[in-house]
Amino acid sequence: MMNENTEISCEDATMLVSEQRDSPITEEAAAQLQQHVAHCPYCAVAYKQFDSLFAQLGEMLGADKPVL
Repeated sequence: MMNENTEISCEDATMLVSEQRDSPITEEAAAQLQQHVAHCPYCAVAYKQFDSLFAQLGEMLGADKPVL
């Protein structure tokens, strides 16, 4: 198990972004993700792009409607 001071890889960061879309991630994982994004310019851009994409998907699917 990683602690908050453990750096995560870009691949791990991408997986966490995707995971948090489906369900809440642990505080520890969220802290690791935020730390990584703050120091990795590539993941910072990807994080913003994922955020925008997920927002658009929510609008298209109707955030208040159940997804089948």
